[in-house]
Amino acid sequence: MARRARTLLHALAALTIAVSAGLVLESPAWAAAFPIDEPFSGATTNNPDWVFTDKARLTDEGDGWLHLTGTGTFEAGTAVLNDAFSTELGVNVEFEYATWGGIDLGGHRADGFSFFLMDGTFPPSIGQSGGGLGYTGIQGGYVGVGFDEFGNFSGGLGGPGQQPDTIAIRGSYAASPNWAWLTNAPGPNGSVETGDRAGFRKVRITITPNAPGQTMLSIFSDSGPGTAMVPVISDYNVATAPGQPVLPDTFKLGFSGSTGGGTNNHEIRNLVVTVPTDLSVTKTGTATVDPRGQVTYTVIARNDYMNPVSGAVITDTVPAGLTDVTWTCSGGAGASCGQPSGTGNDISVTAAMESNTGVTLTITGTAADAAAGTTITNTAVVTAPADRTDLDPTNNTASTDTAVNQFMDLVVEKKLTSASPLVFGQDATYDITVTNNGPAAASGVVLTDTIPAAFDPATVTAPGCTVSGTTLTCALGNLPAGATRVVHLTATVGGDATACAERDVTQSASASGTNADRTPDDASDTVTTPCEVPVSLAVTKTGAASVTAGGSLVYTVTVTNTGSFAAPATAITDTVPGSLIDVVWTCPACTPASGSGNAISTTAAVPAGGSTVLTITGTPTQPGSVTNTASVTPCARCAAQGVGPLSASVTTEVGGEPIPITGVPVGTIALSGAGLLIAGTATVLITRRRRSS
Repeated sequence: MARRARTLLHALAALTIAVSAGLVLESPAWAAAFPIDEPFSGATTNNPDWVFTDKARLTDEGDGWLHLTGTGTFEAGTAVLNDAFSTELGVNVEFEYATWGGIDLGGHRADGFSFFLMDGTFPPSIGQSGGGLGYTGIQGGYVGVGFDEFGNFSGGLGGPGQQPDTIAIRGSYAASPNWAWLTNAPGPNGSVETGDRAGFRKVRITITPNAPGQTMLSIFSDSGPGTAMVPVISDYNVATAPGQPVLPDTFKLGFSGSTGGGTNNHEIRNLVVTVPTDLSVTKTGTATVDPRGQVTYTVIARNDYMNPVSGAVITDTVPAGLTDVTWTCSGGAGASCGQPSGTGNDISVTAAMESNTGVTLTITGTAADAAAGTTITNTAVVTAPADRTDLDPTNNTASTDTAVNQFMDLVVEKKLTSASPLVFGQDATYDITVTNNGPAAASGVVLTDTIPAAFDPATVTAPGCTVSGTTLTCALGNLPAGATRVVHLTATVGGDATACAERDVTQSASASGTNADRTPDDASDTVTTPCEVPVSLAVTKTGAASVTAGGSLVYTVTVTNTGSFAAPATAITDTVPGSLIDVVWTCPACTPASGSGNAISTTAAVPAGGSTVLTITGTPTQPGSVTNTASVTPCARCAAQGVGPLSASVTTEVGGEPIPITGVPVGTIALSGAGLLIAGTATVLITRRRRSS
């Protein structure tokens, strides 16, 4: 039964035309109304402006078809969407059809159905039934596509005669002759019939006004569910047909079917109208990478069609084999990205692109350890927005492979092969072993060894290695899995004696290659060894044999080193007796170099074959005998070799203070032993003051 028609979206024609080469017009506001979706599956149509005539009707709800004709003879049915749309942009029309259940006449059922576009200023009308398939005779018709079962759509009005099972094109009502036959081609597999509803076929008809004088029509069809859509007629320029009028400003679309002596059910469903486009995407990326290395992908999405596109979506789900993923998106002239950058493996970014422009998406990530030895396949997809249909979806996906190398595993072991502790002035030898535990070969392996301060870099030797500054470098080349290299290193302990004396000698070696090491921590090793400095020290001390109380007493302490190397950190101590006051000392080569007080302690690096001098000055306060001792202690890591006396003492007699004598010429007084000798006669009064107990 007939049902009320519903409206198909008013903006059927969100289409684009290039008015002149290189000029792209902006999409009009009504283009946003696409897509137009009319499944014919309900009790009414989506657009109330559909006009059904004769046998045209919707099938029972749930069947989901626009029924144009049944199996009665000489039936006709037409459905026109009486809602004009602009021809400014091209139009892509897709629908499914079924032809079935009819009467065979001479080997063919009849007659067929047509899809047509008519001048939008004309009202819906009915064309000729039978071989005209309801198109010929339509006033305002611009182009009709006939699915011709019996073949008469190609007969008459300039046609070549009956050509059954073809898809044919006829021109405008105003052409010469009117509705002139233009061209045809056999249906897929030589037929246009489906046999039943289950064998329905899908059709795509694209009309693109490329430029003035060019209105290109292409027709595609599959041969049933699950089959590929193939071109039937490609890029036929309707505008060049004899007498074809210029493209009208607006179009209306319609379907019409008819039968004759032969019959068939002719049914349409799932009509979708969009604007045609042609998007493409390409992708390049890093071909090989080591684990933990950076991978970079470049994704270029383009609009290769004449119409601008807004809202195209570029997606790229980066595999989990890449971590720390970041991306940026940029467009050239006429193109822009909806988002300029982002992070994470799930990438989705929109793009707006004028004709023949594109955007570039740059993606970077780090190859995960777990990806070692695998191939990462990454795929980018560009998807047209809902108001567009991509005419060539085969180039909407692009993939690239990145091979992630296996890890290698370098292990370094370093051993001291000479005696321990190290002795300053003698050679030390080490063996450094580098092993690759695989599984991958190690490429470009380089061993480096840091020369410690206790070694003289000029004496470092290792076959095949070079020394620069304090670094030994050995280029070992490629090291297959399981292979080992041994480097023999010899050096003289003789760089800095203080470094030897103050701390253990630490020597470190490490190896690396140009590819990734799974466990880099074991690619280095350190050996720490005690170090000794051989010394030959002695000390002497001199000072006055006697002084007078209150006078000045000077000691000279001399530390000598007869060894071949400087004696570092040699401690010199002297505890001056308390009977000396105002004690000061100097030792220019010592640290500290001077001081005061009776407790003296300083250190010196006594040069090889040389000496260090400490001078002490003090004032004795009372008569008597004073003994002072100086001591020398070699450094804790100095080995004694021919060491002399390490302490020395001096004893000094301190006399009483002078007694003043008056009235006697000085020249007549002299000391005589423990007494006083006075020449001449004098009276001497000596007063002794007794102390209380």
